[in-house]
Amino acid sequence: MEIPFFIKRLRASFSPKYPVYIFHHIPKCGGTSILHLLSNWFYVIRDYREGWSMKYPTAVDLSILNSKFCICGHWEFKGYHLYQRYPEVFDSEKFKIFTFLREPLEVSLSLFRYEKENNINVDMGIEEHLSIRKNYIASIFPLTEKNYNEILDKYFFVGILEEGQCCVDLLAEMIGKNKCIIPWQNKTNTNILADKRTLSKDVIGKFKKENSLDYLIYDCAYSKFNKLKESLQTDVN
Repeated sequence: MEIPFFIKRLRASFSPKYPVYIFHHIPKCGGTSILHLLSNWFYVIRDYREGWSMKYPTAVDLSILNSKFCICGHWEFKGYHLYQRYPEVFDSEKFKIFTFLREPLEVSLSLFRYEKENNINVDMGIEEHLSIRKNYIASIFPLTEKNYNEILDKYFFVGILEEGQCCVDLLAEMIGKNKCIIPWQNKTNTNILADKRTLSKDVIGKFKKENSLDYLIYDCAYSKFNKLKESLQTDVN
């Protein structure tokens, strides 16, 4: 059950000033479910554009927030990327940034399903869809082959959707929150698996080649997650 708004505000007034938490919501990486979970831990501020428009709300004054707040957004377009909208969050211990990633082909297939359901590119076939938005994950941050490792290191936690509950449990432990079961939203895994079965090995191979940067990012994040998990387990033992 979500905590009532007035209780969150009351708790916020007694919370430490820092850190303020930043959830970088990469689309189609389980973020909607994570947002529901975060609402049990924080007063969540949603910093998203309006619908399909390019209209964003006024940037949040981060100086008035404290550790009970978590600001969330995609920050997916040039001029509105996280490093442009809130540059201070990357170079100060006052802020902790976290995100979740997902296997790149599944991200693209989830986007395909989402757009079909929302009457976007309805005439586009799945193979054509896979050929557009190359390195989509990289474009959201944005990241390059030269800086992806360095930039990911600025995130205090990078979860992996495929490790869902384990990731959330580790995150809760790291920030001192009660562990919660992920309230899964937008369940499209069955459809995605069905779509994936229609793809030939050649199509999948082509996708992986054309999205090699996304796979570098995903593999790097997965490696960092495994190292973090091992280090925390070692500390417990």
